[in-house]
Amino acid sequence: MSETMLELRGVSKSFGHKPVLKEVDLSLSAGSVLGLVGKNGAGKTTLLKCALGLQHPQRGDVRILGEPAWELSAAGKERLGYVPQKIDLYPWMKIRQITAYTGRFLSQVEQGPCRTAAARMGAEPGRPRRVLVGWPDAKASHHLGPRS
Repeated sequence: MSETMLELRGVSKSFGHKPVLKEVDLSLSAGSVLGLVGKNGAGKTTLLKCALGLQHPQRGDVRILGEPAWELSAAGKERLGYVPQKIDLYPWMKIRQITAYTGRFLSQVEQGPCRTAAARMGAEPGRPRRVLVGWPDAKASHHLGPRS
């Protein structure tokens, strides 16, 4: 029997008085492929964010690899990949906070090379993140790979 990667039971989410997800049930086994299709505002992104523990549903249960999505372990997070349509980092975060936050998702990424890459781009750890917004190229992206 295949491992259950993602399970949603009775998941509901509203924004104000607008219901976006209504008692969604979904189960995906390892190796499954799922495409979400719908109009803008249909709830695709909200479903993904609830499924990944990035947003709390008002009702229902979400489990990833058998763990509650909101409390997913580091080992569980390392088994996932998520590429958002738009990358939203908290505007109040400093560069060192962003690297620490994202580093929690990938234990193989060493902080030293991240700091070196930031320094090469002129991004001091205590500076606001807006110094990185709009840069046309990621000069130091090759320094952020996993450990050898």
